[in-house]
Amino acid sequence: MDEHRGTVTSFMKEVDEHRKTMDEHRGTVTSFMKEVDEHRRTVASFMKEIRDKIDRIFERLPPVPVAGMSPRRLTDFGEKISASIGAEAWAADLAPRLRGRVEGKAPFEVDRFSREYVRGDEIGPEWSRRVAACAYDFGTDASGVLDVLQVVLRDELLGLLGHESKPPA
Repeated sequence: MDEHRGTVTSFMKEVDEHRKTMDEHRGTVTSFMKEVDEHRRTVASFMKEIRDKIDRIFERLPPVPVAGMSPRRLTDFGEKISASIGAEAWAADLAPRLRGRVEGKAPFEVDRFSREYVRGDEIGPEWSRRVAACAYDFGTDASGVLDVLQVVLRDELLGLLGHESKPPA
């Protein structure tokens, strides 16, 4: 039994050494985890700050009158512009006179024609002035108002040609 006592004592010393080493590692891991938690809090705070800044940037952007999907459609803001400027009545009056210029064209060609028409000289000084006034009233640029006129004219022309004038929502 005495001969085993030395082996057991030696073994117990090794266990104590391993326990001390494990305690040191546990302390290191605990310290590391505290650093990770602090880093996570810092990153979370930083990400919140970034999100807040992005939100402020988007709040400064003006509303968009035309949705960028194909085919382009008026947004709620674009509908308000259209109603204010009388775009539907304008297009309904104008489209029959332009029908011959778009007869036989594909919808994308009618869209291009409408864009070129409202952005060209044919729109006339009265409507150019109306566009500028409407842009001012709505706090947007003239380009957005012209986009509205383009979409409304395109839809009216497509309707006259027997194409579906308004895409499904």
